Amino acid sequence: MSNWWEEPYFNTLWAFGSNPNDDNVGAIDAFQQWAGPADGITDLSIGQNIIAIIDSGVHYTHEDLADNILINKAEIPDNQIDDDQNGYVDDYYGYNFVDNNGNPSDDSKNGHGTHVAGIAAAAANDLGIVGTNPAAKILPIKVHDKNVDVKYSSLIASINYAVIRGAKVINMSLGVAQPYEPLYEAIQLAEENGCLFIVSVGNDDRDIDKQDPMYPASYRMESGIKVAASNKNGQRVMAGGPWSDPPYSPRWGSNYGKQSVDLFAPGIDIYSTVNTSDIAYGYMSGTSMATPLVAGIASSFWARNSDLSASEVKARILSSVDVPEEAFDGDTVTGGRINMEGLNQGIIGISSKTSSHEFTSTTNSFSHVERYQKEMDITNWVTPANLNFHDSDDLKGKTVIGLLSDEIRDKEKVVNDLAKDIKTGQKELKHIDFFKSMEALEHSICTIKLSDQDGAQPKDAIETLFNEFGYTRFYFDNEVII
Repeated sequence: MSNWWEEPYFNTLWAFGSNPNDDNVGAIDAFQQWAGPADGITDLSIGQNIIAIIDSGVHYTHEDLADNILINKAEIPDNQIDDDQNGYVDDYYGYNFVDNNGNPSDDSKNGHGTHVAGIAAAAANDLGIVGTNPAAKILPIKVHDKNVDVKYSSLIASINYAVIRGAKVINMSLGVAQPYEPLYEAIQLAEENGCLFIVSVGNDDRDIDKQDPMYPASYRMESGIKVAASNKNGQRVMAGGPWSDPPYSPRWGSNYGKQSVDLFAPGIDIYSTVNTSDIAYGYMSGTSMATPLVAGIASSFWARNSDLSASEVKARILSSVDVPEEAFDGDTVTGGRINMEGLNQGIIGISSKTSSHEFTSTTNSFSHVERYQKEMDITNWVTPANLNFHDSDDLKGKTVIGLLSDEIRDKEKVVNDLAKDIKTGQKELKHIDFFKSMEALEHSICTIKLSDQDGAQPKDAIETLFNEFGYTRFYFDNEVII
């Protein structure tokens, strides 16, 4: 094969431009600028070239992914020791926040996380396919099980872990219906650490500005890109009957929103790696597939322009979209589809009807989180004001997510003192079985497991955390379906 990107299943990659008649992201035109997949990237290990896949895990021995997995060389696998002392035992390939171990392998029913990883970063190795950044390093982070259930604590811990491992691009092909302040706080803190989030907007065929929001897509994010799905004809995928013509899909339609969705990317009939074997591939559809196309493109560009900030990369991506006539009008902030060729050539493709002010609308338009907090009842959280409404028996065995006051300057010292007191069973803190602070997120967030032992008084422990350590509120750790 004459071109480095022409892998055996190259003809399946319509979204890349294998068929120039399909409405694609211009990946092949971008690839033609480089002598190889890593051309122009001076250091493959820089954070801008690392894509954290927060998903169902990744089949990390797959022939098209194995060479691109971010290996933790400071960790010895399977020795049950945290060799690098980063707080995670045996995280050689990544981490599993479902079972709390170092095996982030994908055992989901459809291989969702493996498929996502391949779209973003399948290697150019004369096997299978390529991703939009074939030189990227993949950080597998498993947060949900076969039943697609996920705990908020896992999502928050996964973001903390991605920051610890140095990933600057974080792909979240998932969404939940309710806002959750600790998750929003984690995203904001990761953004302050220079991370760029690429998130899917959901497959419910609705305007998430006007109807039910979708999170994290509906959060205000300074350096987050929210991705909807388009089809081969350059139209939003819309729900329809089983024999519908484009742009309709048999069972699903892409969400959209002029204020909360940034751009489109191809998201139907996407061919990528799956988890059934080391040589398995398959088709999937959804905004989950559109999102890693953007993550790979963002990483590829950023790794070659590492002096840019995350928000600057976002601005470059949004300002270089391809804007077809009226196809996406009113559906996204930009009204366009991501354009990899235009991004790398510095082409400004945004239509005159979209202003730079509108680019910032996703970071200034919503108060869903604040409104949700006001509407919550005491069964969702514990504060100093409502503590007396909670009974110790009801708190036994519960996992809660705590937020530390922003007024505390030396949060690390406070957290270290607290951890020491919990370990030694000091006074009311003996009613806490587990404590983990999110160190990469400035210790502003913690996870606590309250004791369920006979005679335990977890309410007293919570009161101590309020009065002596500066925690302001605790949210119950809910399990949600994504």
